[in-house]
Amino acid sequence: MLNHQTKEKIIKIKECIINKEDVKEIEKKFFNTRKKKSDFLTKNLQYFKIEELEYINAGDELIEKVKKLYNQVSQLDENKNTENTEIEDIKTEKGLKTNLVSQLDEIKKDIP
Repeated sequence: MLNHQTKEKIIKIKECIINKEDVKEIEKKFFNTRKKKSDFLTKNLQYFKIEELEYINAGDELIEKVKKLYNQVSQLDENKNTENTEIEDIKTEKGLKTNLVSQLDEIKKDIP
């Protein structure tokens, strides 16, 4: 769970990025030191987009972590979509088979 102050800080940082404030001003306003910036961003990576991290010069290591996370999520979504498609195909196939069987039963009834 995200603490209220951290949430507010993230929102304010995002607002500064949207307003295209100078990176040095953002750093001075929210972090004071590189270590504090690095620690804060490392703990709260998931709340920032890659573009936002790049804007505030988050560092290649952190940006790579976010890219890996995004890739993993994309892969999971892709796998889920593939599974859903396969399930729908199976349901459709079963429906077709059931339909064909009932049609055959109707034809058999008509044959003397």
